[in-house]
Amino acid sequence: MYTKRLLQQVNELCIQYKQFLEVRFYGHYSHGFDAKWLAYIPAVENLSLDALLEIEHIENLYHLENLKILSFGVFEFSDKDFLKNIKLTGLKEFSLSESRKKNIDLRPLENATSLNKLCVVGHSKNIESINSIQQLKHVILSQISKKVSLEFLNRLENLEELEVILGGRDNVNEVTIPTLKTLRILRVRNFNQISDLSRFPKLECLHIEDQTKLESIDLSGISLKRLLIDNCKNLTELIELESQQELFWVGLSRTKLDLNDLKIFEWPSSLKVISLSGGSNKWNESCKKFLTQKVT
Repeated sequence: MYTKRLLQQVNELCIQYKQFLEVRFYGHYSHGFDAKWLAYIPAVENLSLDALLEIEHIENLYHLENLKILSFGVFEFSDKDFLKNIKLTGLKEFSLSESRKKNIDLRPLENATSLNKLCVVGHSKNIESINSIQQLKHVILSQISKKVSLEFLNRLENLEELEVILGGRDNVNEVTIPTLKTLRILRVRNFNQISDLSRFPKLECLHIEDQTKLESIDLSGISLKRLLIDNCKNLTELIELESQQELFWVGLSRTKLDLNDLKIFEWPSSLKVISLSGGSNKWNESCKKFLTQKVT
């Protein structure tokens, strides 16, 4: 499938384009991925080994000296000490996808002192070690058990973007991050409450999706620029929506909000993009026509 010559050519491109060139190995469903091929791309800075079932000769990954961005997802990989062998100090972005056992120890991430973006899917052993990475600006946590408190995030003094995806928990009330600008809650099972968003005084973007138990959102104490809500079928109210005078982008669909009221709502002059989606194509078309006429 690969040849030495081909990968040497890829390596030359890695030298030229550095972290702006992503090299990705994925699939290999029949025999797994043989990481020996990594020996021919020592200059790679942006590497994805994901959507893989198995991997062999993993030590070749540990020898890569120039990695800045790494995405790793091998379902049958179960070496809990994996991160002890990765050269973490130079990484700027790291994504660790789920494995069958979800047993990788996250404590070595304490050494990833240059990390700006981190995504962890399913793994939670020593997850609180993440709070040592003070340069983190963007954290994505997916499929994390509700038994795992997210309070450790409060020590991240530069965090600007937080995404909580899948898994299950009632709320994220333990999280208080003064620097946060973007909060995304996506497809989290049993999520039913967002309280006191003033905990995030710099919040600019709120994105809520597939939260069918959520009934109300209080926008008091914040000034959003983006508000995106989709498939929150029991959401009936947006408290203090009228206080949001800096909105640039609004998208509301598949909720119990009164869309007829929202259609004629006095949106701020800052608003440039609006999408209101109801239950019928007829209503959607009439809304589109109404809003288009309103701004022309």
